[in-house]
Amino acid sequence: MMIPVVANLPAIYSIILKFNLKDTRTSLILIYAATQIPMGILLMTGFIKGIPVELDEAAIIDGCGYLKRFRCIIFPLLKPVVVTYALTSLVTVWNDFLMPLMMISSEDKKPITLAVYSFVNEHQTDYGAIFAMLVIAMVPPILLFITLQKHFYEGLSAGAVKG
Repeated sequence: MMIPVVANLPAIYSIILKFNLKDTRTSLILIYAATQIPMGILLMTGFIKGIPVELDEAAIIDGCGYLKRFRCIIFPLLKPVVVTYALTSLVTVWNDFLMPLMMISSEDKKPITLAVYSFVNEHQTDYGAIFAMLVIAMVPPILLFITLQKHFYEGLSAGAVKG
């Protein structure tokens, strides 16, 4: 049902070259958006279908407009699935190595995964610098997960049967 991104690399690369986006962060943003949005739609759609229609109908009777219904009633219920999606997408993008390797060539635009790779060359490898950089690279996702773990676990168990 889904084709992996790696299978489409030649097509993606030719499109990036055609639009002169090689060696820009915009190319990575567009690629990540195109690969992460379908999963978000899948998660959100399944979660929204589980929200009772009666909540929406009650808000309509109370005089809420469409945007106010979404902002005040639906979106607070979506917080667990939004956090789950954000964390999983962040970890996927944060750990990606192949796309930045193909799309970014200048040193000042490389993400941290490629900065780690820059300490490896043909003749020597600076393991101390590599491990220090990996520890630094692990800190932001871990801190984000620690602060949002309550919502993350709620989002993971949202579709489970509770007894």
